[in-house]
Amino acid sequence: MSSSTLSIRLNTRTKAKLDALAKVSRRSKSFLAAEAIEAFVAAESWQLGEIEAGIKDLDANRTVDQGEVRQWLEYSLPLELKRKMIALLGAQISRQLKRRGVTEEEVLADFEAWRKSKREARRRR
Repeated sequence: MSSSTLSIRLNTRTKAKLDALAKVSRRSKSFLAAEAIEAFVAAESWQLGEIEAGIKDLDANRTVDQGEVRQWLEYSLPLELKRKMIALLGAQISRQLKRRGVTEEEVLADFEAWRKSKREARRRR
């Protein structure tokens, strides 16, 4: 497969980690960076493709009732698989938030504000 050159800027901390990883793994920094970029591109492409497919399904009115999904999740999956899925989902969300520069404190503050608005809405009923 042919390749081309790409120049990128890394912060000093990430560069130091990459240097250490290259040394320990006995791989070049370029090899490790290329592998990481390929994995990122593959994951993002898959995710965007799935989102596009989901939007097309919604547009075509191909949906599943929320109750059916909840029942499937609650009764069809083994507990250990549910735990693994939640852990993986949490890790993925965490990575995306970090990449966007969102802190845990901001997430918790937003969640608390959402809970407060829900409680107030219930009180008004």
